[in-house]
Amino acid sequence: MKIAIHVDCRPWRTTGIERYMLELTKALSHRGNHLEGWARWRWRRKAEEAFRDIGVPVHPLLSTGNITDPVLPFVYSLTGKVDAVHSPNGLMLPFTGRAPQTVMVHDLAFLLFPETKPVEEVSRWKKKLADIVSRADGIMVNSVTTANDLKELYPETSNRIFVTKLGIDHFRKHNTEKSNTGKHILAVGTVEPRKNYKALFQAYERAASELPDIPDLVVAGGMGYKSDEICRSAGSTSIKEKIHFTGFVSDTRLRELYADALCLVHTAVHEGFGFTVPEALGFGLPVVCSRNSALLELFGEAVYLVDSGNHDSIAHGLISALQNGVSEHQAKAVEHLFRTLTWNNCAESTENAFRALT
Repeated sequence: MKIAIHVDCRPWRTTGIERYMLELTKALSHRGNHLEGWARWRWRRKAEEAFRDIGVPVHPLLSTGNITDPVLPFVYSLTGKVDAVHSPNGLMLPFTGRAPQTVMVHDLAFLLFPETKPVEEVSRWKKKLADIVSRADGIMVNSVTTANDLKELYPETSNRIFVTKLGIDHFRKHNTEKSNTGKHILAVGTVEPRKNYKALFQAYERAASELPDIPDLVVAGGMGYKSDEICRSAGSTSIKEKIHFTGFVSDTRLRELYADALCLVHTAVHEGFGFTVPEALGFGLPVVCSRNSALLELFGEAVYLVDSGNHDSIAHGLISALQNGVSEHQAKAVEHLFRTLTWNNCAESTENAFRALT
């Protein structure tokens, strides 16, 4: 199968959507498909670097910002006999010839929880989603949760939705047997309202009242929407000296933070998938996780579930994780996750979606 990957996200990053694009491209290539990348002109060099080890050529597009090239995708599709065009970040191209055009919708938090995003970003994504609903031949989603959200909000998309669960086997440490010598509690993710850090800080303060020697809390993630307000909320706690913000960290530094952690706490208000949780599980960490969205669907058996809106629930989950570690039941669930949520399986389900459309 000949597949074009529309590079509609920053190819030099390796988190979230960018991780999905790179790992899916790699897995599709390993499965014997013929891949090529289509990247906006100013991203083409970075895309070439990202795809070089996979052996995927990159063709430039005359696209800038939100203006997409109306000519070259059509030409590439016809001359290259492309079977499908896929956009990992949901940005539709104007024309792709006879090749069906598919996109990935990672979550609908911007519609379900608009207060967690800037107004202009919510507006931009609403327009983007309207274009997807109107024109996409196929809509990939990374969980049943996201599929159900999309069907409820846009029933007309029901027969175009394909669940292609992401892989989690890209970040697993070989030895997942965790000793009890960690240095800190870890939270990973952009400092923004959707990650629910304010509730986490209050819960951490409550947990500290029961565990006076509680380890420090390290928050690893770049500064996002309302980050100043969120950082001030940490400073208003009675244990502010124990809460640390690293800012954005490299993959290498993130691995070090996981390796030195006692547990991960992830109390987001909504996730379409949630890479942070399996990354921590891959390091043998106990995980405290919100009982909501795709987090419950995908990882519920492997984590300590808490109510993201209840400080006492989060505090109790955190104390349990620190005192009890990974239970035998959770360990078995983790093994099952790493056997089933693979990039090869994601690529196979993506191929099946393409075939259904051609």
